[in-house]
Amino acid sequence: MNKNLINTHRNFFLFLILICALLFLGYTIYSVETQKIISSEVDNLETFSASEEGVVLKWHEEIIEQGRQFHSSKIISNLFSEYLKNPSNHILHLNISDFLKSQTRNKKVLTGFVTDVNLKTLLKINGYRFQPTENTIAAIKKNTLSDFVYLSEPQLHTETNTPYQELVIAIDDHSAKSKIIAGYLILIINLREGLFRELNKNNIARSSYESILLKKKKDELTYINDVKYVPNFALRLNTKVGAEEIPGKRIAHYEKGTIEGIDYRGEKVIAYISYLPSLDWYLVVKVDKREILTETNKVFYISAGSVVLALVLFGIIFGTIWRKEKIEQLQKELELQLDKAVLSQKYETLSKLANDAIILIDDNLKIVEANDKAFEMYGFSQIELEKLPLISIHAMEVRSRVQEVLKKIRTENGYVYETIHINNRGDSFFVEVSARYIEINSKEYLMQICRNVEERKKIELELRNAKAKAEESDKLKGNFLSMISHEVRTPLNIILGVIDILNLTVNKAILPSRDNLFEMVQRNSKRLITLISDMIDISRIQSNDLSLNFEIRNAETILMELRTEFEADAKMKGIQIIERFNAPENFIRIDVERFYQALRNIISNAIKFTQRGGITLITENYKDEIHISIKDTGIGIAPEFKNSLFKFFRQAEEGYGRNYEGAGLGLAIAKKFLEMMNGRIEVQSEVNVGSTFTIILPKVKSEFLSKFQDNGSAEVVSKNSVLKPSVLIVDSKKESAFTLEIIMNKLGVDYYVLPEATSIFQFIKDKNIDALFMNLNYHGNIGYEKIVESIRMDLNLIDLPIIAIADGPVNGSRERLLACGFSSIIHKPFTMETISKVLYKYISKDLTHS
Repeated sequence: MNKNLINTHRNFFLFLILICALLFLGYTIYSVETQKIISSEVDNLETFSASEEGVVLKWHEEIIEQGRQFHSSKIISNLFSEYLKNPSNHILHLNISDFLKSQTRNKKVLTGFVTDVNLKTLLKINGYRFQPTENTIAAIKKNTLSDFVYLSEPQLHTETNTPYQELVIAIDDHSAKSKIIAGYLILIINLREGLFRELNKNNIARSSYESILLKKKKDELTYINDVKYVPNFALRLNTKVGAEEIPGKRIAHYEKGTIEGIDYRGEKVIAYISYLPSLDWYLVVKVDKREILTETNKVFYISAGSVVLALVLFGIIFGTIWRKEKIEQLQKELELQLDKAVLSQKYETLSKLANDAIILIDDNLKIVEANDKAFEMYGFSQIELEKLPLISIHAMEVRSRVQEVLKKIRTENGYVYETIHINNRGDSFFVEVSARYIEINSKEYLMQICRNVEERKKIELELRNAKAKAEESDKLKGNFLSMISHEVRTPLNIILGVIDILNLTVNKAILPSRDNLFEMVQRNSKRLITLISDMIDISRIQSNDLSLNFEIRNAETILMELRTEFEADAKMKGIQIIERFNAPENFIRIDVERFYQALRNIISNAIKFTQRGGITLITENYKDEIHISIKDTGIGIAPEFKNSLFKFFRQAEEGYGRNYEGAGLGLAIAKKFLEMMNGRIEVQSEVNVGSTFTIILPKVKSEFLSKFQDNGSAEVVSKNSVLKPSVLIVDSKKESAFTLEIIMNKLGVDYYVLPEATSIFQFIKDKNIDALFMNLNYHGNIGYEKIVESIRMDLNLIDLPIIAIADGPVNGSRERLLACGFSSIIHKPFTMETISKVLYKYISKDLTHS
């Protein structure tokens, strides 16, 4: 299907989904808002119901109270009592008639009449024919009280269609000594002019509000008052208890509260129903649901209509676009068929002229077609090649793998591989094959594009041989450097050790120039060691054989340690080293040993080329970096030399020239080390003013510090078991062991020497030692990793300090040595001060210094 047509369909369905989502969202909002409005209206109904209930009860009480007032009035009571004794008295007759007529003027009383005790009518007004109802007669007969006042249930006067109640008031016989009922005054109360007018009087909320009074009799409910939408139907409209209409449904369960349903008109309403137990009536207050939701429904219908209209419009637009794109698709398909025929012809031409062999294989794995390059590569004619099985152009040693390759071409939907083919003379040659299954005229073929890579294979073989020779050369160079490191460092270590001891033992009176002589020997020996170390580092850097062990450290702590280290050298030249630390976030991720080496090279240069003034160590934060600056007041660097400042074996002819010793390696090595730590170094300098070397490194973010932050003195092990510490030296070379012996003797440490490690375990079991020094170059039958592991695990000496003595930097093996159990590593040549620091780090006993 056309891509545009697919996009149109997709957009249409997306639009439909969007419309449905909007409709659903709109309906959800509508439902929520509807519930809020209904909830608010329920509160209004409950309030209005309470008000209407008060009106009904008040009206009832007022009528009863009026009857009691008539009964208790002596004037009225005497008048009616006299009339009952003498009903033929014309004056009394007129007075009572006038009284009754006065009660009917406000229309609340329809008529009235007077009866004797047997309910025989003696006087009546207005000519209405009213007879006491059966319930009223029964109530009168049951009564024995002289102050009897009775209000009947609502009744309907069929002749006038008037709903009424009978107010019966007992009339006492005043001539009797005790109160005796002489007759009754019966007033017909017009409910339509009285109670019904009071109902719905306070309705100011909505036009469809309506209050209905109902009376339950057996399983029927009678509407007491006129209903709003069916006038003059009081006491004539009935419904069944439990019917679907709202009053019947709720009253069937004597419930009080709110309900939704259908009223007597069939209209959906919300009603609040309450029961009046003193009257045994029900009060229903209702409102049309349609009225309270008018505004909400209007918004909803408008929104829904807009969405439907949008759908119709979009459908028309989509149909037009779809029809247009369908026509365009048919046109493009026709054009594609024409193009395909042209391309097929071009493909045949290109395949014939291609520089790679192209062959087509059918499902029987026979070659059915090939290009001119294939005929040339394999040496067959067209007729010969296009009849051959695919397997026949493969060399014998690869034919067993053909089926496996065919499976990969199928499963991976194309496959590129190398194999060996043969020509018509049986000569084999390497080919690179790109293969894929294709379909031509509904039939599947395997197409292979084969390239002769014989020459490339020869070149690759030559490159592999050259690489092997280069690796062998690197190995010889590495072995040579290791040999140089060992054979130079070991004698130098012995020389420095002896010089250190002679410096402590030779009396200055015997040799007045002792200090200068020893200082000169030590300085030049260290210079030689530094040169050898730098040469080895250069070799490792250039051969990518230098790996780093990263740790998180405080940059300012390192600078303070280096200041202490170089302070004596600075004082000898009369200059000061001061600190100016301004980096609140000063933790960096570095290889500690190489970072110290880089800083030592820079600081030693600063001291070397500064004759007066001082050196300032500065730290500052810039964004996510920390800048560590070494600023001196030395001779400065000429501008033309700055570009070659960090190159190997380069020194300026002036300034940093040959007036100063050095091989020109320190800054170049420092720059390489810092770059390997993801840092860089910058320099600012002015001749005869000074130089500032700035090291820039990424600072460690605070959230990582808790994991990597250095513990400071966590490695110090306290031992207080004996007064004088003892150590064991394992070294197969007497000269280097002799140096350690003299140092231990001067430090006041008991020591033992083992030339081989074969008896080390038994010795440690028998002797209580505080530290073990092990030369990594001893020649024993047991590897030092195994020795350390056995000491830790088999002898359970987890906390015993084991110090490795190496000829030079251990590079990548440092981490391995620490992992296998060594506590620390020191390098040759070392001095008494180096050994003293190591012992002080791990043993807190008093060391006696000479």
